[in-house]
Amino acid sequence: MQSVLPSQPSNALYASIVGTVAATLDRRLTVSEIAERLHQEPRVVGSCIALHRYMRGKADGPITDVVLAFPVTDELSVPGENDEIDEASLGL
Repeated sequence: MQSVLPSQPSNALYASIVGTVAATLDRRLTVSEIAERLHQEPRVVGSCIALHRYMRGKADGPITDVVLAFPVTDELSVPGENDEIDEASLGL
C-alpha cells in the first residue's frame, strides 16, 4: 500500500474541473468536454476525478492522508471519455 495526498497540481486541476462543472448549471458535461475546456487530456481529467472521489470517500474530515492500495480496487473507478459528470458525480 502507498500513502498518497493530492498534489498541488492535482488540487488545482480538480478545482478547475469543479468550477467548469458548476458553471454549466444543470447541464452535464462529458469528461472529454471538460478536458477540452481545460486544455487537458481526457484520461488526465478522468484520473483526477477518480482520485479525488476516492479520497473524499475515504476521508473522515479534512483530507490529511489516504492509503491507496495497488492494484487499485473497484472503488477507484476512472470515468470514461463519454461519461457525463455533474456535481453529484464529483462527490460534492
